Amino acid sequence: MIILDTSFLVAYFRTNDVHHAGSVSLAKEHAGEKMVVTFLVLQELINILNRKASTALALEKVKLLTSPDSNIELFKLDESYSEEVLELYERLAPHTFSYTDVSLIHLSKELELPVLTFDKDLEKALAA
Repeated sequence: MIILDTSFLVAYFRTNDVHHAGSVSLAKEHAGEKMVVTFLVLQELINILNRKASTALALEKVKLLTSPDSNIELFKLDESYSEEVLELYERLAPHTFSYTDVSLIHLSKELELPVLTFDKDLEKALAA
């Protein structure tokens, strides 16, 4: 299993993204693995694709990820998980992470799973 960050998904779905080739290569490396996407990542993804590309592309890709035929496991944050993420957000202060990034740091450590990301700051935090 592997966790997908918004930066990875944006690069994968946008052929003109600087990291597109890298995301395609990583996707091939992890083909067949179950992939985890959080609802927070989906929210960021739909907003970014809507802004950088189009509403149609944003909807198409989110529907693809949430399709019952995909190998994506959707992860919802329940109330206790949200509280744990907020506590980590506070412990990491001062920082420039989004709440979504902190939730991925927490999820990665909790499930002991890697995160596919092109966010250098997030990579550093995950390696710490």
